[in-house]
Amino acid sequence: MSFLVDMNVMNSHHIPNTKSPERKCLELYEQLQQRMGVVIERKCLELYEQLQQRMGVVIVGPSGSGKTTICRILKQTLQKSGHPVQQYTINPKAMPRTQLLGQIDLDTRQWTDGVLSYTAQQVYAEPLGTESWILCDGDVDPEWIESLNSVLDDNRLLTLPSGWRIQFGPGVNFLFETHDLQHASPATISRMGIILLSDEDIDIECLVSSWVNKQPEEKRVTLQAYIESYFLKGVAWVKERGELAVKVSLTGIILNGLSHMADVQSKAHMCVALIKGLGSNLTADSRNTFSAQVSQIGGCWWVLEWTGEFVADVSQMSLCYYNEDRDSVDIHVNESGSELDHGGLILTAQVKASIDVIMPWIQASVPFIMQGPHGSGKSLILEDCLSQIRGVELATIHCSASITPQHVLHKLSQLCMTVSSNRGRVYVPNNGERLVLYFKDLNLARNDKWGSNMLVAFLQQIISYGGFYEASTLEWVGIDRVHIVCSVTKSDLLSTRFTSINCIMNFGSPSREDLMLIYGTNLSKLFSNKKMATSISSIMINLYNEINDVFTSRKYPHYSFSPRDLTEFCRGLERYGNISDPKIAIKVVRYESSRIFRDKLASVEDRDKYDSLFENIVENEWLSPVRLSELSSTFFVCESVGRIDASLVEVEPKDWMLMVQAAFKQLVNEGQCPENIVFIPELLSTVAYWMIDMMMMVFFLPVFDLDERHDDDDGVLLARVRVIEEKSKEWNKLVEDIGKNKDNHEKFSLKLPDYSICDEIETDLKNYEENWSLFSNFMTSLDDLGKEEWIVIRSRSVQKLEDFLAEWAAKLNARQTSPLTVKLNKEIEKYKSVIPNLKYVRGETFSDKHWLEFYSIVEAPYKPIELITFRDILSLKSKIMDHIREIQDLNTRASSEIVIRQALTELDVWEVEARFEL
Repeated sequence: MSFLVDMNVMNSHHIPNTKSPERKCLELYEQLQQRMGVVIERKCLELYEQLQQRMGVVIVGPSGSGKTTICRILKQTLQKSGHPVQQYTINPKAMPRTQLLGQIDLDTRQWTDGVLSYTAQQVYAEPLGTESWILCDGDVDPEWIESLNSVLDDNRLLTLPSGWRIQFGPGVNFLFETHDLQHASPATISRMGIILLSDEDIDIECLVSSWVNKQPEEKRVTLQAYIESYFLKGVAWVKERGELAVKVSLTGIILNGLSHMADVQSKAHMCVALIKGLGSNLTADSRNTFSAQVSQIGGCWWVLEWTGEFVADVSQMSLCYYNEDRDSVDIHVNESGSELDHGGLILTAQVKASIDVIMPWIQASVPFIMQGPHGSGKSLILEDCLSQIRGVELATIHCSASITPQHVLHKLSQLCMTVSSNRGRVYVPNNGERLVLYFKDLNLARNDKWGSNMLVAFLQQIISYGGFYEASTLEWVGIDRVHIVCSVTKSDLLSTRFTSINCIMNFGSPSREDLMLIYGTNLSKLFSNKKMATSISSIMINLYNEINDVFTSRKYPHYSFSPRDLTEFCRGLERYGNISDPKIAIKVVRYESSRIFRDKLASVEDRDKYDSLFENIVENEWLSPVRLSELSSTFFVCESVGRIDASLVEVEPKDWMLMVQAAFKQLVNEGQCPENIVFIPELLSTVAYWMIDMMMMVFFLPVFDLDERHDDDDGVLLARVRVIEEKSKEWNKLVEDIGKNKDNHEKFSLKLPDYSICDEIETDLKNYEENWSLFSNFMTSLDDLGKEEWIVIRSRSVQKLEDFLAEWAAKLNARQTSPLTVKLNKEIEKYKSVIPNLKYVRGETFSDKHWLEFYSIVEAPYKPIELITFRDILSLKSKIMDHIREIQDLNTRASSEIVIRQALTELDVWEVEARFEL
């Protein structure tokens, strides 16, 4: 109770005109003591004493060490004692320096306030007796904090560049929260009081108890028991022996582990939650060690030492999941078959385990960071998880060295609308219940010379305080229902204060078994010969692994290879014509793999090593013997210039020489090329590769026309929509590459290539997107209508369907006629034809017997009325039309039976009444 006694003393000495401050402090202390440790008590008192003596106080400590907590506790204590405290919070590194401090227009000499100067004026205008704190929560560097040296002196005078001077009274203080002061000057440090915190000051049990108290009351006892028995052991192991993939504070480790504990139902569930929560931020080796550390051999089973649960294979415990039906710990395994391909994502055991980790975070809107190498599936897994949740919109921001918070705000202004609330203006999503803002490759954002990152600080401000300062009005704008998700390939330069307030998932590189499963599945779609598909995937994966071992970035920085290269290889095979012949297929494999891997190699020696590796692997893996010399002496070029659906065809070196010479001759005649050119093999190869890139063969947009074969197959049409979306992403990436190429040509004063075909392709792509997005929107709207329960909507089904069809008919009439609009108009007519017959399948007079007969008539499996949706009825429209007479008869019989039953009921009632009268 030392803190209480000292607070009583300081209140009685320094806070005039208050009644019974001791009693109010006692009440507050009793409310907060569950969350306060001895260290927090002492630091609260230190903070109060420093605020009485200094204008500025800096609290230094890692994330989660209690910096914000002691400020909040002291603020609440003073308010309970009748002394109001007004707090203004700013992250100085989350905005440009001019927005923070203000600026002068060099032409007009007009002064524009910044957030700090504007806040200072607000503080000055506060009524007497109000304690005001200006809290600067962020990295400290000389560029902004040196501007406050004058106000941190004893004279408390803030001088603005505009000439204004603000004299602060004794009730105003500047507080600074940061994790280090390495860039602060001695002049600044000497002016401030300093309070130090560290990870050793964190009371783990107090932190965990605070989390438990926030859970539903019926779960607290169980959670507290599991945490005391198992969770704290896991935290101790990770703290002492764990190798973190992303550096975080001790509090970050604990909160990461607790993120999977909320729904724990049993000891088996607790075991899985322990591995998923505490193990998600460990490196692959450390995660396996952590999973195996809690086990020992027991007969033919593995017994988890901490929990006493059984599992078949402890070496795969990092792939474990909770089997709710059996209340046991099971292991994800690789499967095969149609369920493996999940909309472009191949569901390997590792992918399933990753989904298990991040899905609870997505459902709870917990901000998280996905760390992993290129090609580890971070984006695909995120998209797959979001596709399983309704009302969620995904917006991806591709980070670069030049990205700033202004780019993010511009994106938010497009995706959100501003509403007024009791907290002021708030951004909320335009579409859907929630917006997921995905920052891809956040590690590419450039740090300043002090090691701070403006974008990271901006995101830290949004996560911690839920808003930002608008540059034009300097007004605080809140952000609601926006979920921050980030991905990084490395996290060395990220602030630990930022990483510690996020959950972390470390993605490892796929194993060879996973790569075989992923790319074997992809190649099986291209080759009808399964043996050939398996052989090609084995060649590429062995080659990929050998290249990673032999050619490392230690020799050349650009020797960096990832599964993305294998993906590009699989997609590259789509550009070639008929490759079902093994002799042609191996040439294509050689040519395409050389473009992806061999062309990156910088020296002749490295290329020779590559050729040797490829030859050895082909000898062991290919279906029949081949000679490397035959494979390397051919070219594949575009068969038709100017067409985006053209294929690559094989051309002999002699023929290609003649084609290139003819093209150069034409350029010489047009004055665009010198005459004396020696046509060496390297030149021929370069022209062939350049032609492929410029003819957009990396893009290869298929031509989709409606035909009778697929006119009624909505699955095929929706697959085409997905292809268009994928190709649109590829096009955007290619546009970036073309822009870089133009910049390089201008930089070296070279003549720009002819990109006129790109305009044609962009126009075609926009037409594709516009037309096929119409079909996608139609199917989505129809699907939303179909989700309605039939028992609820049946009385309004006709009106609902008529409104839907009328709306879409108007949309189609406003568009130019195309095969797709014709297709949709036909669909509308089909649905219109079924409207008059919907009244016969309402089933308001149907009993279970009648529904059984109805499903027998339409030749469909029986469903109880409670489970029938509007989609089920619409999917039977053809059968309903074919058997409408039988359904009408059924409806008449059901109605007649209702009348008879009502008559019999009335007769029974009459009989009872008649007997009573007698």
